[in-house]
Amino acid sequence: SKEQLEDGMEKLSIAVSNSTKDALPMIPQSTKPIKTIFGFKNPNGIAVSHDKKIIVTNMGTNEVLVYDENYEKMGTIGGEGIEPGKFYCPQGVVVDHDNHVIITCYTMHCVQKFTVDGKFLKSVGKAGKGEFEFQAPNGLAVSKD
Repeated sequence: SKEQLEDGMEKLSIAVSNSTKDALPMIPQSTKPIKTIFGFKNPNGIAVSHDKKIIVTNMGTNEVLVYDENYEKMGTIGGEGIEPGKFYCPQGVVVDHDNHVIITCYTMHCVQKFTVDGKFLKSVGKAGKGEFEFQAPNGLAVSKD
């Protein structure tokens, strides 16, 4: 029914990444912001895991931060560095159908995969124009397949 649809829309939230504001407003789709998470320095990508963890790439501190569904910080994924499993300018983030976190690293020209708890799984890519080579990747998406 229309009432059920509208009620369901009330419960969905939108997180807005605004790299010049250093905060993330959490907005229900039909009303005013419900929460703003502060303490970022150039946040860029945002994703939500299947178990409702909020994952944020914080480019200004070379961190990927993890929050619980109550917006409390739980920890980080990776850390600052240039070796696999680390970041220098993390950008895009998405959660795949297996609940793995996939993150683009702008400066390292790669895409890295982690468990939602932060265990490094693999890295793909390097600088270039060939297959599996990137030039400052940022956004990404995952298909249902």
